[in-house]
Order: sequence, then structure tokens, then C-alpha cells
Amino acid sequence: MTTEPNSRVTDGQMLAVQFDEPGGLDVLRVREIARPVPGADEVIVAFEASVINPADVKIRSGQIPVRGGSLPVTLGYDLVGRIAAVGVDVTGLEVGTRVAAMSALAITGVGAWSEYVRLSAASVAPAPGEPEPAVLAQLPLAGLTAWQGIDALKLQAGDEVLVTGAAGAVGKLAVQVLLGRGHPVRALIRDTTQVGQVPAGVQVETDTPDAGSVDAILDTAGIDASTALRSGGRHITVVPGSAAEAAKLIITRESGEMLADLLDMVARGELRLDPTVRFGLRDVRAAHERLTQERLAKIRGGRIALVSRPIHSPVHSPQCADTN
Repeated sequence: MTTEPNSRVTDGQMLAVQFDEPGGLDVLRVREIARPVPGADEVIVAFEASVINPADVKIRSGQIPVRGGSLPVTLGYDLVGRIAAVGVDVTGLEVGTRVAAMSALAITGVGAWSEYVRLSAASVAPAPGEPEPAVLAQLPLAGLTAWQGIDALKLQAGDEVLVTGAAGAVGKLAVQVLLGRGHPVRALIRDTTQVGQVPAGVQVETDTPDAGSVDAILDTAGIDASTALRSGGRHITVVPGSAAEAAKLIITRESGEMLADLLDMVARGELRLDPTVRFGLRDVRAAHERLTQERLAKIRGGRIALVSRPIHSPVHSPQCADTN
């Protein structure tokens, strides 16, 4: 089976982005698999958009093992789409409702890069009409990671927080959430070229601040800035293998309730999301190529989004095909 744009998917089947063994871009396959059906407390979400996260690349390459599933693996953490079916015990979610969700792929083995995704109803949250799905899709994993990392700091009123990697996807959202909660923030970035990526209202640092100058640190970059922490301060990292060895590691968990709070912030204009560059699911290899090129060039051209109906594909690449 190939994935030419005019190919017709068989009834009861769907397209999914998978790999059989971890490796480079050549392991990616767009193939036809069985459509899922919901369990009693689950929903089926019809895919509209997702984004490529560093964790997706690490899973594809084998740096992060998928513990909850078996091969082949369907990739993808983030999801925006519409409810296509609900389980018999699900209440408060109706067919046709647009929702956002994060699937904890590395733990559950359930990926979001397929035309229909089966998830626990507790992991999804109704999405606002704006922004459009391709932009909103960058929120679930990065936003929940930031939110849960901040909660783990157990901050007191007025606590000053240092966010490392503040120009990154998680860091930028963490800074905005902290500001929304009334905390003074210092943003540690790689160099001055990233200043424009940092939300307004924070003190920007390109080197670790003075010793004992902040009450808490949220590490989103995998670096050790612990010397800046005051005695008794809290230190959380969201990066497995971080150089901040004394920091407590937080693994992001699915939560529709927390995601609903983040979506409310978006609806109120309190969270700024990045522009996106869009590719269709069938062009997933080209999307990964674009991400690799941007990283090598150390540029940020917007988050790389996968969408169900792209207006156009900005990079031409041979279609991925199932070779089985």
C-alpha cells in the first residue's frame, strides 16, 4: 500500500505514521491500520493537527524507549481534533466537539499521528474556536509539562523563579504561566539572539545568575543552574538526563483538567503561541527534514505542524510508503 494523495483508505481502516524499528528518517512509514473503537471511558478523536516535539524525534531515533506498547510504534504526543465517538460511560463530551489532548506516548504506547486516536476521556479538553488547530496543537505537551513542573515547585506568593531554556517551547509557556500567577521570573537563554523569543515582563539572563539569587528553578533545557538557588529553594527539571542532578525530575502526565486551564488562558489571550509551518500526515518525512535543517542552522522558523488537510506542503519530499 502506498500513500499517494488520491489513495482511498478502506472502510474500517485509517492512515497512521509508524516505525517498525527506531532509526533515521527512512524508518518512517505512513500505512493503513485498523481504526480504533472506544472503551467505556474513552473517546475517539478525528485528527486535525499535531506538532513535532523533540520527544517524537528521540522516540523515532531510539533515544527514548516506548514502554507501554510494542512495535510498530505510532508516533505523536500532541493532538487537536474533533470527537468522532464516545464510550458508553463518557459524559460531558459530544461527537463533533473540537478538543485538545496530550497522549503520553512513551508510557502508554498510544501515538497521536493517525487519522483517529483513542484516548481516555479524562485526558481531553474542549478547545476554543481560536486559534486554529495547527497553532493550538503546540500547547498540550509543552503546556502540561510547564504547568506540572511549576506545580511541583510548590511556590509561595512572591517567590522568584529562574526558568532555564526560557526561549524554548516549554520554557516560553512556563514563563507566561508564572507571570499569570504573579511570580517574578528570570529567563535564562542561550544567547542574545533568543531575546525576542522571551515574553515581555521578565529579566533575561544569558549566564547563570548570581549565587543564591532565586527561590526556585524550573529547568526546561537540561542544564545545571543550581548555584543560583537560595538555601532551601526548590529545583525541578522536566528533562530526563538533565545536568541538574540534584533537581527532581517530573514526567508529564495526561490531564484534561489541567489542559482545560491552559486552554482558558489561551482563550483569554494570556498565552502566546508560536506560528506554525504545516505539512500533511503523508509528508511527515519532509516535516522531520525541515526540523532537522532548522536545528542545524540554529534558526526558529515556527513550530512544525502536521495537519489533516494542508493548504500546501512547503517542502517537497518523496512520499513515505509502507514497504510491508
